[in-house]
Amino acid sequence: MFTEAWREGRAWQQTADGVVRIVSDAGARALRHGVELPTNLAGLHELEDRGARLTLAPDERIEGRLHYVVRATFPDGIFEPPSAGAEH
Repeated sequence: MFTEAWREGRAWQQTADGVVRIVSDAGARALRHGVELPTNLAGLHELEDRGARLTLAPDERIEGRLHYVVRATFPDGIFEPPSAGAEH
């Protein structure tokens, strides 16, 4: 079993042997992004509360239908590539 968690800017991991290790700053950022992406635990409506900036990108046509595209930029400057959202 392997567990990792992120809270308030810090991350840790625990391996099957029960040893807890603090994760590096780079690892904590990666874990935060993994947790906060809309496809995982947080919805878009929660990202701004956590300091991310959301912007609309140009619409994208998927299978002949137009979809809104949202780009999330996290406080550390890392951005999530645009992902298609609701159809319009």
